[in-house]
Amino acid sequence: MILRPFLHTDPVAISYLFGCGGKAVGAVVDPVGEIAPYLRAAQETGMRIHYVIDTHIHADHVSAGQRLAEAAGGEYVLFAGAAGETRMKALFILNDPPYGTERCYNGLRLANALVKSDAAAEVTVFLMADAVACGKKGQKTPEGYYSLERMLKRFTIGTHRVLLCGTCLDARGLTDAELIEGARRSSMDELATTTLQVDKVLVF
Repeated sequence: MILRPFLHTDPVAISYLFGCGGKAVGAVVDPVGEIAPYLRAAQETGMRIHYVIDTHIHADHVSAGQRLAEAAGGEYVLFAGAAGETRMKALFILNDPPYGTERCYNGLRLANALVKSDAAAEVTVFLMADAVACGKKGQKTPEGYYSLERMLKRFTIGTHRVLLCGTCLDARGLTDAELIEGARRSSMDELATTTLQVDKVLVF
């Protein structure tokens, strides 16, 4: 039996990796923050993460459970009472360039306010057309001015997602290596699927 705790200070929380080294089967309980430490620990202990378990809805932080399960190829499991709790899913589609207009800024302000008012909400931000530049890392803005890069980073962790239109990236000469960590290339097919899965779609 292998049991490895992960202590977190911001937010204050504890996660666990446990499993059987002999059978190379493991599970992660209540993951938060970056997923790399869990994947690295599983590799070091010779286990494959078969299950990622959230034992409760986190009121003070965002779970990394779904993102970890997808990365590890495991199954995401919620606690028994989860079926009785509402987890609202929202899709924000942004089209305008990051600066020179405030449509993307206001879209992300609303997304941020939504997550603050409902900690269990799942937000997907889809960047299309000139908005794909919002996902470029290394943005430098004047002191005291908002940064779309910083605003987007909140939605690259936990159950949130930042997706970018692949053809829009190619048309503007942007590569995957230039994107902020956690954001990824996507497609119209994935946008269509997400649109059908969410409760609300907001376009800016």
